[in-house]
Amino acid sequence: MFKNLSRLQSAGGGDFSVAQICESLNITPSTYYYWVRKLDIQTPYRASVKHNSTITKEQILELHNSGKKYNEILKILGISEDTYNTLLAKFGIKTDSMQAKKNISEITKERLENLIHSGLTVKKICEELNISERTYSRLLDKFGLTTGRKAAKKHIASIKPEMLQSLLDSGCSKPEICTRLKINDCMFYRLLKRFDIKYNYLHNSNEIKIPKQRLEELANSGKTVEEITKELGVSLTTYYQKTKEAGVKTVFRDSIDRIMSVPKDELQKSLDAGMTVKEICAKYKISEMNYIALIRKYNLATPQRISSDIISNVTKEQILALRNDGKKSEEICKELNISKSTMRRILSAGKNLEQT
Repeated sequence: MFKNLSRLQSAGGGDFSVAQICESLNITPSTYYYWVRKLDIQTPYRASVKHNSTITKEQILELHNSGKKYNEILKILGISEDTYNTLLAKFGIKTDSMQAKKNISEITKERLENLIHSGLTVKKICEELNISERTYSRLLDKFGLTTGRKAAKKHIASIKPEMLQSLLDSGCSKPEICTRLKINDCMFYRLLKRFDIKYNYLHNSNEIKIPKQRLEELANSGKTVEEITKELGVSLTTYYQKTKEAGVKTVFRDSIDRIMSVPKDELQKSLDAGMTVKEICAKYKISEMNYIALIRKYNLATPQRISSDIISNVTKEQILALRNDGKKSEEICKELNISKSTMRRILSAGKNLEQT
């Protein structure tokens, strides 16, 4: 009997299951538990129960409030997911994940349908329900709901590489393929990339024939470029290429010609005269973006560029050296050709660098 007890004690601290131990010792589970209690054998289960009993509510709250992730908390406490959830219920602790699950469980099919039919975007619906887009998709599957976006994804997924390749091989143009497959230009190019299908972009562009008269009519119709390209069934690049080849003046082409007609020397004179950016743009009838593009193209010295170059060469050590010489802030700024606010920024940046 004592020999069996010794074997039981040895087995209790190993990695064997209760069933394996009972089979090995030829005893029942009831007998096993009786002797475990009687001999005070520390089994993994008893050690786990003892360890779990030492975990306090304060420990869990402290870890939770410190921003630790779920898996990190389990690792630090040395417990399983089930034990963690049991302790949360025992201490009456409500976590963000628990609250999120409760919120999701309260969302009904009718409420979700009403939000979808209201015309709100997916992002707005998720904000309204306080859920992620992933959870939104799961709820759609759960309730068996189909949205336009989901139907479009399903349709795109049904398009096979063979279908697209067959249409290209048959000589169909991009607009015809898009019409047949019920996709837009953007999705056409995405599918080409996804299926790794070779496509002669230049050949396709050259195939498209648009009469000059038609291009002139559309250019003078007052329609936006997006509306024109949609009507013609071509990309923006192809449209500009065709108008350029036909010599048709568009708003875009006029804008390019006007920008390119601004002489470098004349623009520099305007800058040297102290004209503001708005005044220069009004003088040459260009936008601020066009102004920046010209400055970069001609590499002109603007007041902003000159000021940036001066500031980039001023260091914290220079300012501190002048201060140690007894000079006031006004004198330092005048000597270094910077403003007081710039001087403060340089000193503040220097402090931050020292701290890091």
